Amino acid sequence: MERIKEFWEENKVLSCVLVVVIAIACLIGGYFFKTNDSVTQSNSIVRAHESSAKKDVSLNSSQESAKQDNMSKDFFVDIKGAVKKPGIYKVTHKMRVADVVSAAGGLEKTADRNQINLALKLVDQQVIYVPFKGEIDKKPPTTMETGQISNNNDKNSTTLNSEIGIEESDAQNNKKVDLNKVTKSELLELDGIGDKKADLILTYRTQHGRFEKIEELMEITGIGDKTFEKLKERLTIVP
Repeated sequence: MERIKEFWEENKVLSCVLVVVIAIACLIGGYFFKTNDSVTQSNSIVRAHESSAKKDVSLNSSQESAKQDNMSKDFFVDIKGAVKKPGIYKVTHKMRVADVVSAAGGLEKTADRNQINLALKLVDQQVIYVPFKGEIDKKPPTTMETGQISNNNDKNSTTLNSEIGIEESDAQNNKKVDLNKVTKSELLELDGIGDKKADLILTYRTQHGRFEKIEELMEITGIGDKTFEKLKERLTIVP
């Protein structure tokens, strides 16, 4: 320590200069290190953005390519009714109903031109029906959804089928079941009957034998007047 003090006293100026030089060197080194680190981070961010952009471009290209492939694929439509050559035809996405009519030999003289949209786009498995004059006594449609044709017969059929389905459903709902033969699954379909009540009804029938009248249900725990009112229209006793 004494030697260091002596050296310092003898070389104060040189020591101060040396300390200043070292300090400046440290500052400069720290600045360049920080700058280099910032540049490295910036380059990493740029590379990440470039990579993300390339992925987006690649994905968009793949999607566009897939779309183009789908657009270029052939598919089939079925044309019926007042055309000269009804049948199934291979078409492309660029074609319209008019192209299919042309491929089918054109319209018959008896075709009702007002009931078909020749500009309609085509979709796979589409059914095109050209009605005959007088077959549809309605005004022609002004707009059509893609994949649909001016086919009021089909619409009428759909409506008729829906009505039939509703009638069948109503008939099914009004069908009465024999209380002495009813199964658990049938009981569960009845309004007001859950799993527990269904089991109680079947247990009662097993223990007491045949029901003689449907009012006996009210002797079962949990089946009161309200529940019975819901059930009596759906149950019967077959002799």
